[in-house]
Amino acid sequence: MGTVSKVRPVWAAFALLFFVLMGVGPARAEYCETIDWGFERFPDGTCSPIHRTVIDWGARRSQLTLLLENEAAGGLSDHRLGEIRHMIGEVANAVGSGLRRIPGARLQDTVHMVIVNDHAGGARAETNARSDGVSDCAIMIYDSASTDLGVLARSLTHEMFHCVQYNNWPAKAARSDSRWWTEGSAEWFEDFAMPERVGDSDLRHNLSLFRERSTTHSLLENQYANVVFFIWLGAPRMVSYISGLAEGSMSQLEGASRAMPESEYRHFAQDYVDERIVSPSGVEVAGSEFGPVMTSLHTTTGVPRADPDYYSPATVPALTLVRGTITFVPGEYQPTGFFAVGSALRGTTPMFSQARGSWTSMPSPLSVACGSPKTIRVATMSLHDGVVFVKPDTQRRANLVCSCPAGDWTISDLNLESLSPSPDYQLHGHGDVVMSFHEGHARFAASNLRFDGPVKAVGQVRFQVTIVRSYEASWTYSTSGDRITMSVVEPLRITERKTHSTTAPYGSSTQRFPARVSTPEPNPNPDENMFICKENRLIISPPISKFENPDRYSDRPKLRYPRYGVYVRS
Repeated sequence: MGTVSKVRPVWAAFALLFFVLMGVGPARAEYCETIDWGFERFPDGTCSPIHRTVIDWGARRSQLTLLLENEAAGGLSDHRLGEIRHMIGEVANAVGSGLRRIPGARLQDTVHMVIVNDHAGGARAETNARSDGVSDCAIMIYDSASTDLGVLARSLTHEMFHCVQYNNWPAKAARSDSRWWTEGSAEWFEDFAMPERVGDSDLRHNLSLFRERSTTHSLLENQYANVVFFIWLGAPRMVSYISGLAEGSMSQLEGASRAMPESEYRHFAQDYVDERIVSPSGVEVAGSEFGPVMTSLHTTTGVPRADPDYYSPATVPALTLVRGTITFVPGEYQPTGFFAVGSALRGTTPMFSQARGSWTSMPSPLSVACGSPKTIRVATMSLHDGVVFVKPDTQRRANLVCSCPAGDWTISDLNLESLSPSPDYQLHGHGDVVMSFHEGHARFAASNLRFDGPVKAVGQVRFQVTIVRSYEASWTYSTSGDRITMSVVEPLRITERKTHSTTAPYGSSTQRFPARVSTPEPNPNPDENMFICKENRLIISPPISKFENPDRYSDRPKLRYPRYGVYVRS
């Protein structure tokens, strides 16, 4: 602990005037000397207060004081100090607003941020866990606060949630094995409290990291990448979940078991695979960038008594995200499957899905049509170590010659945009989309395609229109060479439901209109189009004579679903 030096009266008067002008009282000038910090990179001398503000987090108001280590003062210009003060005000407002939306979260009475000239191996800031019973949280800002201001603002918002953790759950947060949740939830909070600064954050890096590590590392082994889990958990459940985590001699796994039932961890895994998780700043944990990589776990042969059972090649640790696909080739099956714990190969775990948003036990019996291998997704997370087990139980192979276009096809989400009611509307979710060809009959069905219109604002009032459409049509068909002739049995039928949403400071309202049905193309005449099968794609296009080679047309097909377009195996 350092000593407090005496100040001559004339300099004391000058210092008092300086502090008054800055809105900071001189009483805290000795702050850095009164604490046994415990680390060499924390303040090793005196520091001076340079800014003070209030964090209004609802239940109370906390005092935030920014201090500058005297050793670091020489490296900061007045202009830079002004920028930092403004940034600290932005952080205080964001933290206060964020905490007001998290039921039960409490901040210390005082928070001190100290700018030091030390380095911390790439860390921009660090929270010091106080163990002396004082309602105070100390945050070090490293490298003389030379980090880009936006990046630093997000980092300090992250650190402020560490203050909340130390204030609400000091024993839990101080444990050496708790970083899986302390860092994951703090990453979530910075995005929750300061979404407009997402471009200044590590969020996208951590989403990618979760994608890479989540099938081989449990939640307990990840840290910042666990932001995906805490985004899914959300503000309403944050405090109750953390309150249930490990304490005393309890292991982290025991705490996770107490905090939430296994079924909810399984729901998290399935929402991740369904790409339903969106960060507070609007970044979708989905698609080719951050979404789940679904590896092939097993493919059947379709031959009775020749299809082997599938077991995970290794035991899956608890709280590891299991995901992949099981493919059934054409045939008849009575399969079973589940996540097996220990040696008991039995159970009905709802971990299989043929379509987004639908998770059940393994469908049995299972009939796979000629030309359409059926891919079933697997997703689960367990509180126990175990293995994935699937028994195909093949009854008989398909008895038809499988040739294109026979089978079930779907449309990629990118091409589903072509079904939008207007160029201004964007696809924001859908149910099953299937184009089926089987024994001379074709059928198209697309359920619950949701399109969100642009948000319009008048002052603080915001308006948006959402349209949900479903499509149905059926034909008879025949093929000859590269031509397919389709004759209408049931013309295209579109069912549309429209919703108007209004959001305003005084409340929100939703107006739903009755469903409307239309048949925009009642043409009963047969269509003769070209088709080609290329890898897993079926391309149906109008027979335009100038395209002698259909492959040339596949590079830029017209999209007029369901009459023609690009389909992929479902």
